[in-house]
Amino acid sequence: NIFIGDGNEGIFKSNDNGATWVKANNGIINSEINYLYHNNNTEYAATLNGLFQSDNIGSTWNPNLDTFSKNIVTSFIAKDSYNILGTTSDLYLSTNNGFTWKELKNGFMGSIDVNAFTISNNNHFFCGTGGGVFYSNDLGKNWQEINNGITNYYVLSMASDNDYIYAGTSSGIFLTTNEGLTWKAINNGLTNIWIESILIHNQIILAGTEAGLFISINKGISWSLISEQFKNSNIHSLVSYGPSIFVGTDDGFFSSRDNGLTWKQENESLTNLQIKTINVVEPNIFIGTEGSGVWYRPLSELVSVKKVENNSIILNAYPNPNQGHFNLEFNFDGKVNIKVINLIGEMVLNHETILSESNKKVPIDLTTAGAGIYLVQVSSKNGIVTKKVVVE
Repeated sequence: NIFIGDGNEGIFKSNDNGATWVKANNGIINSEINYLYHNNNTEYAATLNGLFQSDNIGSTWNPNLDTFSKNIVTSFIAKDSYNILGTTSDLYLSTNNGFTWKELKNGFMGSIDVNAFTISNNNHFFCGTGGGVFYSNDLGKNWQEINNGITNYYVLSMASDNDYIYAGTSSGIFLTTNEGLTWKAINNGLTNIWIESILIHNQIILAGTEAGLFISINKGISWSLISEQFKNSNIHSLVSYGPSIFVGTDDGFFSSRDNGLTWKQENESLTNLQIKTINVVEPNIFIGTEGSGVWYRPLSELVSVKKVENNSIILNAYPNPNQGHFNLEFNFDGKVNIKVINLIGEMVLNHETILSESNKKVPIDLTTAGAGIYLVQVSSKNGIVTKKVVVE
């Protein structure tokens, strides 16, 4: 099945991969859908007229008639049975999978846009708003403002990678490594600083701006435009699934199977190319558009490399750092493709070889490429894995 949510007429359903469509609006009020989220076998649709929920993959929808039912719902995050949603003015918490909701007042100023959430590795919540970043260490019950070092309080996007928390604002990206006690700007190389989306994927960070998609392979110390293809694109949404990256732009939906090295436009049957949000719910992927609702299609149509667990491929690079000569060592045999990419997105090496049971080591020579930080990307039948290498 494929679902779309139209900005005027609600949700539609197709069972022939989009060749024909029928309405699937049972229970939902016709309105623009802002955000889709999945948690504990429930689908949530955030709309201009509140929140709707479905427990049967969109066959029927039930409106949540709690206190925010007439508010514009803009963002959503969940951890186990704890659900938190943001509106254009307030925060709400549910501890029973959305059955009932409570407005959050403890430490949250209110009357500001709630634009983004992220969760740290110790289950602390960070909330990006029109008034800066707010922090909760008790699953959203109490909040405190944490903006020391942030020079522009309008936060559009957030992402986390262990102790590294990133906040994308209308004046660039800010990083904290101490739970928000202090923040510092990390904008070196960004030619546009309106940060609509941030994605942590393997060992790279992607930042979507209103004029281009940027990549960092050193935790945000420096950035470079990932592709001329996105030079003038407004990047609204970034999502990863296994080795694949999905991007929603004003020019449509794009996918990459090689950690952003190459991109393919996937706009078949789409009548509106302004992609505002993306959500993966196996075995499907949802996209939300500006004015033409939500579209849905099977992941199998977009993902050609199977999803693998992080420990199924082991890639060692040594010595690292090095003087330009190093070895790659693997834990499997068979054909592999090795690409090496520099900080500005240029491919400096493209090598294919076959690993054997007796020889799983590949020597690499980057002496002509010069000193710098490089991203080594290996593709095989087992999936795709990346490694950062430093040449001194």
